Amino acid sequence: MPNQVYHGGQQPEDDFQKDLHRERREKHEQFASDLKGINFVNQGLSQEEMRHIPVLTEGSPLLQGATYYDLRHPGRGAFVAQASMHATDDNYYVPKSEVDYLLWNRLIGVTDPDRLDLADNQNQ
Repeated sequence: MPNQVYHGGQQPEDDFQKDLHRERREKHEQFASDLKGINFVNQGLSQEEMRHIPVLTEGSPLLQGATYYDLRHPGRGAFVAQASMHATDDNYYVPKSEVDYLLWNRLIGVTDPDRLDLADNQNQ
């Protein structure tokens, strides 16, 4: 592969990236767009955006020290997981590490234009 030339900024996906993406697909069997009874209107999220919000399935372990948001209990806000926590049938946990930061900020209700990349648009 060292002699290959890639056009348009495209490069082949290395084995690590392939494994990483395969693991993500396997780990997240559901996304916010799959959930029934969850209202995303307040966050102004589209159906397409909801397809990019992974939700841990029941029994999935939460990583200690990682940040999560429970779509079923949004009033509780984002939280940091402790050891031996797992997703239950009463939770729709979204792992912050798996969501684009702008989408995450909108999801958790951030209104600061700087944190939503809207500051420059408002000054024009």
